[in-house]
Amino acid sequence: KSEAQFREFRYGLLNQWKMEWSQELGQPVGIALAHHADDLLETRLIRMIRGTGLQGLQAMTLYDKGILRPLIYLNANEIRNYAHQQKIEWLEDPSNQNGDYLRNWLRNQWLPLLEQRHSGAIKNLSRSLSLIANQMRENLEALN
Repeated sequence: KSEAQFREFRYGLLNQWKMEWSQELGQPVGIALAHHADDLLETRLIRMIRGTGLQGLQAMTLYDKGILRPLIYLNANEIRNYAHQQKIEWLEDPSNQNGDYLRNWLRNQWLPLLEQRHSGAIKNLSRSLSLIANQMRENLEALN
């Protein structure tokens, strides 16, 4: 199965549970996901590799279409360090090591090599893509 198929399956389950819990509790229930800054950078890079335009760079936001991403401004190492300090057991999805997926290759091979070649490259690349996406969003809002 493709990453897109797994994502659609996960979101389908989450939305189903959201509806069930909302009915059971008699009040709206939200969805919060653990996407972080590294996920956002990887998504933007994948979209660029596939030929996206400016709109594709916007990718994930803190809140969109009923989904909250409270960790979107933290990188994976910051989250791992916090979990370690708080003695929270860390579980890693074993599929994250499967190099057949472009995202995993970027995460596990290309980005570390880039960082090794030029210290601070990942942070700078992430910041640049965020600035471009934010400027585009501001320009579109100004036009409207």
